[in-house]
Amino acid sequence: VVDGDGKMLLRSSRAEKFVGGRRPVDALDIGQRADAGFVEAAGWDGTRRLFAFRSVPGVGWRVSSGLPTAAVFADYKASLLRSAVLVTAVLVAALALAWQLGASISRPVSRLRRTARRVAEGASDERVDERGPPELRAVLHDFNRMLDALALSQARLQSVFDSTSEAILTADASQRIVFANRAAARTFAMPIERLVGAEMGALLPQRYRQHHRAAVERFGQSDPLSRAMGHRPGLLALRSVGTEFPIEASISHVDVNGQRLYTAVLRDITERQQAEATFAAALASMTDAVCV
Repeated sequence: VVDGDGKMLLRSSRAEKFVGGRRPVDALDIGQRADAGFVEAAGWDGTRRLFAFRSVPGVGWRVSSGLPTAAVFADYKASLLRSAVLVTAVLVAALALAWQLGASISRPVSRLRRTARRVAEGASDERVDERGPPELRAVLHDFNRMLDALALSQARLQSVFDSTSEAILTADASQRIVFANRAAARTFAMPIERLVGAEMGALLPQRYRQHHRAAVERFGQSDPLSRAMGHRPGLLALRSVGTEFPIEASISHVDVNGQRLYTAVLRDITERQQAEATFAAALASMTDAVCV
């Protein structure tokens, strides 16, 4: 407690040193102009304190009380620290949960993407691992069922194609073979693995290849409703051993998902031509008149 002249009248600690003298000038003076309030200032010993002060009406005395700032805010800082630790722990747990959740979703999706890419590249026996969250497991299971149904459909179609005696070849827009049946492998004396990926022109004698490519391109530009190129007799094809042989061929085209596909059905007519030639020679060698 100090009077209006700044003389200290009362002090709660070390009164013998300060009472009767003038209060040391310190940062608390900034609050002297107000009747009451709070201020944080350094005391005579340099310790930061939070002061509350009020003027006593009528006598001009001022009463001030101060506590070390660290002590005043100790509980607050401890609570703040606990809150910060709790928030950090919750944040870390949330991030860990989010990472785990994201991984539990991203891993099955990545497996699905890889499997789909391998199937698109021709690995029809690929199946995706069905581990993951329940919703994704259902999607992965349905994807595998779709692949099974597709494989069954392809197997049935393959069995139909393989049971035919005519050679069947399917090529893409670049005229590169994407499908061949067993009859085609026998006809051209070439394994299916070598036929698939080869150009269709490679199955013709060199002298016919440029004309054949141009003819197929013109046919591909025709009305898609007129898919059949028609029956073409008198053609020659080339076996892998380099021998030429006569064929009859028909070709058609169709668009599947925006991709142009050409399908050719070929028949080796070597034996028929030989039989016709033999029959014609037999007729020519006869001395009797024969009419057929």
